[in-house]
Amino acid sequence: MPSFSNVFHPAGGLPFPSAPDAQGTPTFPDGFSTLVVEQSSDCVTFSDAAGLLLYVNAAGRRMLGIAPDEAVRGTHFADYLSPESGALCVETVLPTAARFGRWEGEMDLVNRVTGGHVPVHRSVIAMRDGDERLAGFAAMSRDLSVQKAAERALIDSRERLEFALRAANMIAWEWEPVADRVAHTRSTDLSQARTITDRRDFLAMIHPEDRDAVRATFERCFEQGTDYRIEYRLTGEGDPIWIQSVGRAVVEADGRKRMRGIMQDVTARIESERALKASEERLAQQFAELEALYESAPVGLAVLDADLRFVRINRLLAEINGIPAEAHIGRTVREVVPDLAPKADATLRAILETGQPVFNMELTGETPAAPGVTRAWRENWVPLFDAEHRVIGISIAAIETTESKRVADELLSLTAELEARVEQRTRALRHANAQLAAEIERREAAQAALVQSQKLEALGQLTSGVAHDFNNIIAAISGGFRVVQRRTDDPTLAEVARHGADAAERGAALVSQLLSFAREQVLEPTTVSLAALLEECSVMIRQSAGPEVTVEIDVPADLPAVRIDPVRLEATLVNLTVNARDAMGGKGRLDMRARLADPADLDRPPELNGIDAVELCVTDTGCGMDADTLRRATEPFFTTKPPGKGTGLGLAMVHGFLQQSGGALRLSSTPGEGTTFRLYLPKEAGSPMIRAKSRAPQEARARHPARLLLVDDDDAVRAVTAAVLHDVGHEVHQAGNAVAALAALDEGAFDAVVTDVAMPEMDGLDLARDIRARGLDVPILFVSGNADHDRLRGEAVLDKPFTHDSLARKLDELLAGRPPAHRRAAECR
Repeated sequence: MPSFSNVFHPAGGLPFPSAPDAQGTPTFPDGFSTLVVEQSSDCVTFSDAAGLLLYVNAAGRRMLGIAPDEAVRGTHFADYLSPESGALCVETVLPTAARFGRWEGEMDLVNRVTGGHVPVHRSVIAMRDGDERLAGFAAMSRDLSVQKAAERALIDSRERLEFALRAANMIAWEWEPVADRVAHTRSTDLSQARTITDRRDFLAMIHPEDRDAVRATFERCFEQGTDYRIEYRLTGEGDPIWIQSVGRAVVEADGRKRMRGIMQDVTARIESERALKASEERLAQQFAELEALYESAPVGLAVLDADLRFVRINRLLAEINGIPAEAHIGRTVREVVPDLAPKADATLRAILETGQPVFNMELTGETPAAPGVTRAWRENWVPLFDAEHRVIGISIAAIETTESKRVADELLSLTAELEARVEQRTRALRHANAQLAAEIERREAAQAALVQSQKLEALGQLTSGVAHDFNNIIAAISGGFRVVQRRTDDPTLAEVARHGADAAERGAALVSQLLSFAREQVLEPTTVSLAALLEECSVMIRQSAGPEVTVEIDVPADLPAVRIDPVRLEATLVNLTVNARDAMGGKGRLDMRARLADPADLDRPPELNGIDAVELCVTDTGCGMDADTLRRATEPFFTTKPPGKGTGLGLAMVHGFLQQSGGALRLSSTPGEGTTFRLYLPKEAGSPMIRAKSRAPQEARARHPARLLLVDDDDAVRAVTAAVLHDVGHEVHQAGNAVAALAALDEGAFDAVVTDVAMPEMDGLDLARDIRARGLDVPILFVSGNADHDRLRGEAVLDKPFTHDSLARKLDELLAGRPPAHRRAAECR
């Protein structure tokens, strides 16, 4: 094979490389750098006269998908082309280059790794030796992928623009001032436009009232070279049409200026805007009229959002509350009228939860308008819904009834005086009437308590989350009132404090009831005789059943005692009695029978886990339940009663109470024959116990006065608790957190530590662990509004809110048999 060293193309002197060296890299003569070819971004190849490859540079190898160490000698360049380009290379390219010295054109390379086509511009040059014989070919291929993509994008962009012009009913136009020619078209190619030869013809089409403004705009834009946007009317047959025109001045390469832009028919938009403006003006007038009616209404009106914050209020209600209307906006009911909040908040939140309105709500209390004066209102609270029927606020309408209530109270006073006179004359009749009134009141109170309990069960889960804070608040209120009651000599103030403390304790009871539905209430199980309990509450059960329901109670006196919360069990039995009465339509038979559950019974609930239990069956002769209803009977919020007659929470509460007590509930029913509720109550070892009647409260005094360390992060609760401890006879040192408590213990000795459980950073249990880790022999009493009794198992615990007596008794139990702190300290020394 001849050497190609020092051989040049006849026309230009491009050196042809020698055969590749031992590493496969060709060499170039006379200083022509191999690096130039290797670093080129274009594909550079050399082949022999037959077109077989001798060399491919690095860029070419990447473009063709050839590995750096892969041999290419002996392969034909056409092997790396598309079929069409390969045929072109063999049939045209190489013959043309061999004959005329050069060929240029476009073809498609194929990357052997990805299989993708690469469009290139290829130049092929024939190389000859000194005898002018064809020695081979040199070729350079430049990647056109980016250029081709840009060309396709330009075409696509133009097509999209023309489609947009047609879709938006737009017309492109151009004004050439020199020729005084206006052309317009729906295409992007103005050379195909229909031409209006005279600009005056175009201006003549513009409405006379708009013509001067359009001419002035065009001239200003043309002179200043700025963009413009203008709307004007075109006249013709029929009504004028509105045109929006946008354009700019364009300077051509020869220095001439043209005006170019687009026009769009906006008649529909203009007409819509005019109609909208007229509608807005009418609405504004109507709104002003409604606003005047709202402000001058003889009823207090307001709107609350979903956070129970005022979003608007009329003048009358603002005056009733005693602060300006604008000061209400963004504030809650509790912030504006705190004396009304305890009753209002619960009902308002129930409306947000259920979407049910409340009418003729009676509220009494003080407002900032008249501090110290109790006023009364009758109010309607109606939920507001959005398009998806979600409650987004509450509308309030209030009428003050203070005067009418005063008159009613006076009437009641006169009636009481009349009844007193009748009582003096007919003692026997008065006694009978009093008994009857007491029974009616007891029945109504029981029924009202049951209905209220069913309504508030749904709030149990929400209440569990805030029980700690709420019980802290109640503890502060209740304790504060009790301290005032004990320390004041003013009988009126003492009476007010007593009522306040009683109200706070009722609030604590309400939280406990709500927690029962969330199954997080603190139960007070004790050893209970079913026979004694049912005998004690039989009168309430019969009253709940009604006069036309026969109630039979059969509980053997020797039946083993059960371990249960007796108060919750009584409420459960009354609940089941009311359900049975409703199922029987007020007439029928109700049986309550108890027996020792058979451990071998196949129907025994598996959740009892082998625990011995007493089975209490409550059976009615009502309408019964089908299989689907029976299956869902204990689901929360499921009820077959008409709207407004039931919440669907009663049986769910019974089920939760029994589960929390370690028992179980089973239901069986046949449509038309009645229903049986089987309550499995955990059996208690030992003899039955009959609950002792409650005793009148006694004055609380500590039997073991002590020096105490009180720890609570709530300032109000801590201050009240300290006052209570002081009143029962203890010396108290206060700490606002666990760190301060540990510091106090380092400085002196204490007989006991009284600590809250839930505190930030370090809670009561963490504090107790640190105290015991230091080897301090000091008893600890945990006080909490929602204590986790599993975590506190084995510890001394007192639930908030508490009374003087309960706190004194708990500390006496804790300190019994222990010497005072100063004596223990001396013994240690």
